[in-house]
Amino acid sequence: MRITDSVFLLLVCCLLLLPQLPLAAKPHHSIPLLRDPYEASHDQEEKNALLLQLGDRYAQHQENQLALQQYELALANVRQQADPQMEQLLLAKIGSLYLKNDFNASSTPLFRSGILLLLILIGLLTLAFFREQKRRRHLFTMASQSQRQLREVEAAYQFQLSHNRQLRSEGEATRQAFEQLEKSNEELRGFAYMAAHDLKEPLRTIGSYAGLIRRRYRQQLDEDGQQFLGFITDGIGRMHNMLSEVLNYSGLMATKELIAVEWVDTQALVKELQQNLHQQITDKGATIIVEDLPPVMADPNHLRQIFQNLVSNALKYNDNEKPTVLIDCRRKDGQYVFGVHDNGIGLDMSFKEKIFEAFQRLHGKQRYEGTGIGLAICKKLIEQYEGNIWVESEIGQGSRFFFSLPALAVEAVPATA
Repeated sequence: MRITDSVFLLLVCCLLLLPQLPLAAKPHHSIPLLRDPYEASHDQEEKNALLLQLGDRYAQHQENQLALQQYELALANVRQQADPQMEQLLLAKIGSLYLKNDFNASSTPLFRSGILLLLILIGLLTLAFFREQKRRRHLFTMASQSQRQLREVEAAYQFQLSHNRQLRSEGEATRQAFEQLEKSNEELRGFAYMAAHDLKEPLRTIGSYAGLIRRRYRQQLDEDGQQFLGFITDGIGRMHNMLSEVLNYSGLMATKELIAVEWVDTQALVKELQQNLHQQITDKGATIIVEDLPPVMADPNHLRQIFQNLVSNALKYNDNEKPTVLIDCRRKDGQYVFGVHDNGIGLDMSFKEKIFEAFQRLHGKQRYEGTGIGLAICKKLIEQYEGNIWVESEIGQGSRFFFSLPALAVEAVPATA
């Protein structure tokens, strides 16, 4: 209950108890004693005068009932005497007393209590009326707000439906475009694979006849002829290598089967790789430093190809007098991050994305041999394991190639017999 309601109820209780409180006693006025009119004289006029005087005395002291009795006795006597003037005077006094008695009756405690109760009832009804009006206004406000919110929700729902229809339409268009693109890519990959495979045969024929000409007609060719034949042979070799890389890259793009993985001893695999690159390492006079490498779950052929491309590039693009290649690994965020660092020529970091695209070369083939597809193959292989490959480098300060693979605990895979 609120404080205003409590105060109002307390006021009502006080008003209800007020009429019940004892009124102050009316002060007693001593009325001068007069002689009994019936004993004072046997003269009727004198008796009437005494009765009138006694009634006036009682009236002056608010003894209206006693005064009324005296006036009525005098009036009876006056009517017997047939004194109209005195009779009118007494009637006026008696009428005045009756009026005064009616007024006093309205001031009794019972009458006052009725008036107070009536006023309280009117106040309560007024309060209830205003509360009802306030409640109705509140309900009307809430209903208006609810209707407005309902309209807003309806508008939002219609907008969401329209948006969903638009998204479904766009999604369907995107799906169809993706399917067409996938189909086109499949056809392009198939065409590239078939073209590379079919071109190898005539290229092999050209190489065979070029070798036959060199062997049979060497004595008949002058120096320019020998040089031109060498250009043909070198071009055939580069073309053969490029077609092999194209076949390899197309095979990686076309495969959708799950990779057959196993635990690979990375340390032993890199040592084997050093033996395969022994001639290149010796020609460069390079030093290969291999830190502790963890075993990983992967296809060993994939891992071998990744390391071979990165180490071979580290040796190829290195004009330092003492080429050095460092291979290390660190664990970060649930992955193994392998690194291949060199002290070679480095590269401009504005080409950090371009070098991982197929057939993208930063240098001419006259200075550095290669097809420009090795790093693209590395990227495709690593992405199959949900890993990443990136480079950090400065021109003339060497390059640091990193790639990440999932770091799985050896204990997580049961040993096989």
